[in-house]
Amino acid sequence: MIYGIAKMSDQQLDEKAEEWAAEMFTHTKDEKADINSVMLYSPLLQLIANEQTGRFVKKIYAITLIISVLALVVSITSVLISVS
Repeated sequence: MIYGIAKMSDQQLDEKAEEWAAEMFTHTKDEKADINSVMLYSPLLQLIANEQTGRFVKKIYAITLIISVLALVVSITSVLISVS
């Protein structure tokens, strides 16, 4: 289950995080979290947060790379036009 996090979609990760966050509060009578369930689910929630952050960084890296390539193409084109 935990190793399948990398294969989940963003929506599935959000749903799983909500499920685990709600699970921390289901074992108590008053709406306080039990320390054992917090210790159990906190690393899993951090794992989801890390996965989502990693995906965001990859998207930003790809966008940055595309913009850099386009800037390089524009620069080369302007040099060629100015030389001719």
